[in-house]
Amino acid sequence: GQISSSKSLMLFRSATLGYFDLTRKAGVENFGGIRLGCWINAIPVGGLVLVPDGTVCTCSYLNRAAFALQQVDAR
Repeated sequence: GQISSSKSLMLFRSATLGYFDLTRKAGVENFGGIRLGCWINAIPVGGLVLVPDGTVCTCSYLNRAAFALQQVDAR
């Protein structure tokens, strides 16, 4: 499949939003509850993961919202 990448993170379509953190190298992980559109539409930029609206997608996993994800420090 297609991969969207920054210097520290690789994103791809999986059963959900799949990612590989290149700084931790803990293997492939999934961000549950988020399904990308028909094409890889997650963009890692400036410390955020931007996911634009996927309304034009014609598959059964429609994403009718745009959102951003930001890492927070575990406390």
